[in-house]
Amino acid sequence: MNCKIFGIYKAFFMLTLFFSNTVCTDPVQAKQLYRFKDKDGRAVIRDFLPPHQAQAGYEVLNESFQVIKTVPPAKTPEELAEEARKIDEARLKKEQEVQRQEEQKQQQINDQMMMLHYSSYQDILRNRQSDLGAVDVLINVNINTIKKYEKELANYQSQAARLERQGKEVSNSLNDKIKKTQTKIIDLEKDNQGKALKKQVIVKDYVKRLIRFKRLRAYQLIKLAEDDKLTLKYPNARIRSCRVNDSCEAFWSKATDFVKAENKLDYEVENQNLLLTQYPKADDFTISLTQVADNSEPGTSWVIFELFCASSVTGTRMCQSKPVKELVKRYENIQ
Repeated sequence: MNCKIFGIYKAFFMLTLFFSNTVCTDPVQAKQLYRFKDKDGRAVIRDFLPPHQAQAGYEVLNESFQVIKTVPPAKTPEELAEEARKIDEARLKKEQEVQRQEEQKQQQINDQMMMLHYSSYQDILRNRQSDLGAVDVLINVNINTIKKYEKELANYQSQAARLERQGKEVSNSLNDKIKKTQTKIIDLEKDNQGKALKKQVIVKDYVKRLIRFKRLRAYQLIKLAEDDKLTLKYPNARIRSCRVNDSCEAFWSKATDFVKAENKLDYEVENQNLLLTQYPKADDFTISLTQVADNSEPGTSWVIFELFCASSVTGTRMCQSKPVKELVKRYENIQ
């Protein structure tokens, strides 16, 4: 009896397990419905999806008409092109920003190296003269070599002319010497032309260095002024703040006129933000004028006035003299 009861329960358990597995493992048998718009724009619900509707977009509904999935319309070629353009635009913008940050970082490193390497713009001018002098040495070597070849060429041509006057044939060897010597002269002349262009590149490069150096130095002087240490360290330097408007332009114009009237040396740089002459020698002095933006206050500029004297005992005395102090005072009175 107990065995029969056990067998019945066992059979019931197996059937329950079978149907349970069937329900859990079989796909949902409920029909899916599709809602889409027909050619007239009316919403249509069907239990099948027409093939042509797959590209137009549709919604999948359950038996309770609840949306279980939304399939958007396929993008047009124009939309795909616009999407690709935006992706490319975003990628390019990101690459440009990365490049800008890298360049900014490199510029900061270069600025630090510059201010460590140069203590004054006189150092920059000395380096420039050294670089130009090195090129001039090579040019002079070429010039002397050209003169030597010109003498050789004149000798070969004289020999050829003498043979021709005598009615004799000029040998191939002599003709080759003439041609080779002429080629050497031409090559050296072209080389000197290239070196002359190199000197122009050097000059332009050092102009950029001068401008950058004076800009960085301007901010150094501004920092000293903010700490009330400017006149203590540089008695003949003055800083003035002005708004970037007509009044600031008017002051800059008056200040440049004043500086040009006092400077007697040729200008290294002369633009709308910097006046800078050659470095003074002997008992000369010079004035530089720099204009930079105030990074802490938009719309404001700083104008930096610096008077330099020669790097000598005489120059030091001149910068401490009464005439120089009076000159600085006259600049301070410019309105």
